[in-house]
Amino acid sequence: MSTSPEILKKSFIEIYDIEVLRNCFLYLGIDTKSNQIIEFVIFDKRNDLRALCRHLRSLKGQIGFNNLNYDSQVCQFILNNLIIWENATTDEITEAIFKFSQETINRSDVGFPVYSEYKLFCKQLDLYKMHHFDNRAKVQSLKGLQCNLNYFNCLELPIDWNSFLKEEQLQLLIDYCKNDILSTQVFYKHEESQKAIELRKGLAKSYNLPPSCLNWSDSKIGSELILKFYCEAMNRDPKEVRKERTFRSEIALKDIISPKVKFVTPEFNALLDKFKSTILYDHNNFKFGSSVAADSLKKPKTKRKEEIFVNYRGMEIFYGVGGLHSSLTGLFESTDEWLIYDIDVASLYPSIAIANGYYPQHLGESFIKLYNEKIVSQRLKEKAKGKDANKAIVLGLKNAANSVYGKSNDKYSFLYDPLYTYSTTLNGQAFLSMLIETIGENIPNSKILYSNTDSVTLFVHKDSVSKFQEICLDWEKLTGLQLEGFINRNNEKEVIYKKLFLKDVNNYCAITKEGEVKLKGCFEIKKLLHKDPSAKIVTIALKDYIVNNTPIEETINKHSVIWDFLLRRKFKKNSSTGEYTYWKNGKLIVESAPKVARYYVANKSEGKDFVKVYASGKKEIVEKGWKSMDANLIESENAFDYPICRRYYIERTYKIIDAVIANRVQLSLF
Repeated sequence: MSTSPEILKKSFIEIYDIEVLRNCFLYLGIDTKSNQIIEFVIFDKRNDLRALCRHLRSLKGQIGFNNLNYDSQVCQFILNNLIIWENATTDEITEAIFKFSQETINRSDVGFPVYSEYKLFCKQLDLYKMHHFDNRAKVQSLKGLQCNLNYFNCLELPIDWNSFLKEEQLQLLIDYCKNDILSTQVFYKHEESQKAIELRKGLAKSYNLPPSCLNWSDSKIGSELILKFYCEAMNRDPKEVRKERTFRSEIALKDIISPKVKFVTPEFNALLDKFKSTILYDHNNFKFGSSVAADSLKKPKTKRKEEIFVNYRGMEIFYGVGGLHSSLTGLFESTDEWLIYDIDVASLYPSIAIANGYYPQHLGESFIKLYNEKIVSQRLKEKAKGKDANKAIVLGLKNAANSVYGKSNDKYSFLYDPLYTYSTTLNGQAFLSMLIETIGENIPNSKILYSNTDSVTLFVHKDSVSKFQEICLDWEKLTGLQLEGFINRNNEKEVIYKKLFLKDVNNYCAITKEGEVKLKGCFEIKKLLHKDPSAKIVTIALKDYIVNNTPIEETINKHSVIWDFLLRRKFKKNSSTGEYTYWKNGKLIVESAPKVARYYVANKSEGKDFVKVYASGKKEIVEKGWKSMDANLIESENAFDYPICRRYYIERTYKIIDAVIANRVQLSLF
C-alpha cells in the first residue's frame, strides 16, 4: 500500500525504482524495516517534486538494480534542478527528466555516469553491480532475474516508453513499478545477496575499505585488495599504480615454457614442439611456426581455430588459450578392483605464479613475494582456523588470489601483462599433461575419464594405487604445486567416486564413496542466479534416476511444483522477437511475447505455437513439435493446475541419458 511522504520522513534505507516517460516521472520506495511503500509522481496536475526532494535528502541509503548508472543519476539530476524548476510546469519538468534519462541510457555504453558515486546524495547499494551482472558472461536484466527467482509476476509494461502517458494508464505504471521494487526486495533478501553483502561489510571492517566496496564485484574486490597491499608495502600512490600496464606486441611461447616441462612420448613432444613454434600476436590469435607437427595435432574442422589436440592412449586432449580439456562419455562405477579417483590442483593459477616466480613486469619482482605472503599464505592460515576463521578474509583473499590471473589479461587493469597470463595458462596445461603422461606410461592399465584445466579423473586398479600416489607426490615435488584428492593428508581426504554419470567434461553427476553428490552443467539443480534455470524438473529427475534409481516417469509425473517446469527464452533487441500463435474460431490469433519470455510446454489441445521471429522475417518454432503456454504470470504454484505436457520433459531427460548410456564404456576396456 502507498503512504504519505511524512510517514517515511526519517527512513534509514529503502529499496527503490523509478519510471521515466515523456510526460511522467514516478518514484517508488519501500522501507527495509517497515515494508511501507512511498510514492512520488510528477504527471499532469500532480507535482510531488518538492516532497520527493525532501525525501531523497532524508535518506541514508538506497538499494536498487542498476541504480548506480541510472536511477540515482536521474534522482541526482532532479535534486540539482529543484530551484531551476521553481515555476516550471509538470510537462516542462518531465520533458527535462526524460531527456536526461535518455542521455543516461545512451551513456551506459561508455560506462561512465554523469555523477560519480561519491557525489551522489546518499549511499547506494547496486545489486546489479555487486553481482557483476554488467559482465558480458553474467549479464542479467531484472525481468530475467525475476524468472530465475521464481517470482510470480514477470510481465512487461504494456506501454511504449517513448509514448505520452494517459491518465488512465498511471495506475498501471505504478503497479508495474511496485512489482519491480518488490522483486528487487526478494533479490536483496536472497541468500546469494546476503552472503555477498556480509562479505563486503566484513572486508570493509578488516581492511578499512571505502563504503563503495558494497558495489564491487568479487573480481574488483580482489584487485582492489591487491592494489591496497601493494601500495602499502611499496609506499606508492594508488592513483599512479592504476595507470601502469605492460603491453606486448608479441609473445613467443618458447620463451615462457618452464624448463621443468619434459615429455617422453612422441604425442606430447609433438605438442611441445607446436607450442615452442607458436607466437601470439595481439594476445588473442595464434600464429603457428614452421615446425612440422604430428598428424595428431591437426585441428578438427569442428573445433575452434585456436585449439590443437593430442590423441594419447585413445583420449583426445584439446588445448586452447585458457586451458586443456578431454572427456569420455558413459556411466562408470567403482568396483572392488577398480577405483575412480578425482584429483585436482589446489589453487592452480596462484600456485603456478608463486612456484615459478611470475609477476606483471611493471609491478616488479617484489610483487610475487607480497602476493604469496599477504594473500595466498595469509588466506591458508586464516582458513586453517576452521570454525574460528574470519570468512570475509578467507573469501576476500581467495578473490584477490584469483583476480591476479584474471585481471592480467584485462587492459583496463593495473595488473595487465599478457605474458603473465599465458605463462600461467601454458605451463598449467603442460604440467597437467606431464601428470597424465606419467600416469599413462607407468600405470598402463589406468584410464583417464576426463581432465579439465586443473583436474584429472581416472580409473586406477587397486593394485596400482600406491604407484599412483607415488607419481602424484613426485609431480608435486617437481612442479611445486599441490594435488588434492589422491591421498589422506593434512585433513584432506581421497576423492573416490562410487558412480560417475559422464556426458562430457562440463556436464556430469558424480557420487563419492561417502554418498556426496556432485552435479555440474545440465545435471546442476541449484544454479547461480545469472544462469538459465529452464526445465529444472529434468535435472531433478536425472539426479533421482542416477542416485536412487528412480524411474524418470515416476519423478516427472508426480512432481507438483510449477516453477520446475518453466523455461525461459530471451529475445535480443533489434534482432528477434517472440509471439504465440493459435487458431480460434477459424481465425489465426497472434500474441506478442515479452522480451524475456517464461513459458511451459503444454498439451497439444491447449497449447500454442511459440515462434521466434528474426529481424529478417524468418520464423521458427521455439519448441519444435510441441505446444507452449505463456507463464510470465503465475497464479498457482501447483503444477497440476496447468495443462503441462509431461511427456516433453520425460523425453528431454531421456535425451541426456541416452547421450551417456548409448556411448557407455565398459570395464572390459582394461
